[in-house]
Amino acid sequence: MASGRGAKEESAVRCSFAWGRYTEPEKRKAKPKGSFAGAVAALKAAGRQVSDRSQRETFVCATLKKSGWTLNVTGSGPPPMHSDSIVFTGSAEDCRPPE
Repeated sequence: MASGRGAKEESAVRCSFAWGRYTEPEKRKAKPKGSFAGAVAALKAAGRQVSDRSQRETFVCATLKKSGWTLNVTGSGPPPMHSDSIVFTGSAEDCRPPE
């Protein structure tokens, strides 16, 4: 493979992703779209269905599904915004690395 990755690594690149954002305390603003709830609302508006959600103190997580993809969204920070950091990870449900 031209990338220098093995088959399992190439499969992971095609079948998963991760993205995150951290907001410096002095730059945080109470804007709903910048919050965990705003992120989940936007994903639901795009047709994703929430299949699981949990919250513990300053950490919240939701799992959403659509079109064979599972997306996990986590937020951390003081409630109710949980906007200190937001991380998205996703994986294709039918994608398995070669044996």
